[in-house]
Amino acid sequence: MILLIYKNEINLSKHLYVKNVSKLESIGEMNFTKGTSVSLKDELILFKCNDSKIEMMVGLKWIKSNFDLNLIIFFDYVDPINNNVLENHLIIPEEVSCLNDLPLEWGNNPYVDTVKVKNSLNKKIRKAVHKTNLDFFYGNILSIDSNIINETLIKELNNLNKFDAHNNLIFTCNKFANDNEISIMYRPVKVLTISLGHDEILFGISNTDQIAGTTSFAQDDGSNIQTKSEGLPIVTTDPETIIALSPDLVFADPYASVDLMDTLQDIGITVIQTSLDNSSEGRKNDIWLMSYITGNLENALVLNEEIDRKVKILNDLAAENIDNTKNVMTLSWWDAYWTAGSGSTEDAIIQLAGGENVSALNGVESNNTIEKELLISMNPEMILITQSVAWGGQDFYDQLMSDESLSSIEAIKNKEVYMVNSNWWS
Repeated sequence: MILLIYKNEINLSKHLYVKNVSKLESIGEMNFTKGTSVSLKDELILFKCNDSKIEMMVGLKWIKSNFDLNLIIFFDYVDPINNNVLENHLIIPEEVSCLNDLPLEWGNNPYVDTVKVKNSLNKKIRKAVHKTNLDFFYGNILSIDSNIINETLIKELNNLNKFDAHNNLIFTCNKFANDNEISIMYRPVKVLTISLGHDEILFGISNTDQIAGTTSFAQDDGSNIQTKSEGLPIVTTDPETIIALSPDLVFADPYASVDLMDTLQDIGITVIQTSLDNSSEGRKNDIWLMSYITGNLENALVLNEEIDRKVKILNDLAAENIDNTKNVMTLSWWDAYWTAGSGSTEDAIIQLAGGENVSALNGVESNNTIEKELLISMNPEMILITQSVAWGGQDFYDQLMSDESLSSIEAIKNKEVYMVNSNWWS
């Protein structure tokens, strides 16, 4: 059986003579179909993916665990690096390389990871396209993040005379096909995180048999996962608290100490350092990534379906009240007024519920402080206090409602100031 991966709408039935095509029921929202290729004389699974390496790796692992694959073909458009590559050329790769980090000086030749493409695969590709009108040649393709491509970078790559074209996903699938393994080759037995956000995802996709420890925040009063995490060892930024638990894998956010990361890696602990996206779709991708790494894809499917269900509730509510949209602000007090602007979890929730985040509209980014004068000028129609009672939320509410200098604010004037469960905003 052959797996064929493609991104763009290509007439595969014409090029590969695919017949008896049917949709495969698979994990998540993956787009898999199955058929038979007359040209390749084999059964074929077609995987139409988007531009995400995460989705590709999740799909590859699911296919590998459910079907006996002979080889993988990546069929997609590439962009030229070599000036001799024309739009109608089909490139059959001899080598596929990956450039993750741009060099400080191009003259030193950047480090690239390279895999050779097997001749048997090249022969099958050439046979499959023999009857098309496309010209083809054998070349070297570079995998590089499409977000950093610009004219200057293409010029530098062209000057190296090593690469003919680039495509951001080709190395991922060819590396997988070449050695049929990934950098983490087994389901990690003991996992922990040093970030509350990663803790919350981990408890949503795994169980305490796999979770070696948690942050202290996970076990605090008011935590979303307090009950689930209760009794587990607590880790801190002291590496000894982590090393003592002998984890196979540690998740960390980008703000983790460099010294801590180096210490853990020096003794052989695998560290995955990722940022978390605060939008619902972005957070679902975070869940897929962590579940893929920890071997919990089925649990991730359940969790993401639950997210979709709750998002639909919010979207339906917003549609029903479209004529009553209000300017909303989240507010808390920690030696200053704190509010949530664009890119924050609170901003994503407000938008899903059909509100207008007045802080984001006034240029506030992420969770940030504002002056009292700006609070008054924003004049929110509704204020949500996201501070728990245990951390002074009720005292802040009372102070806000009794402050004469704030009495002109619509939310305060109309008593549209609400204490909300702080867990809802995490």
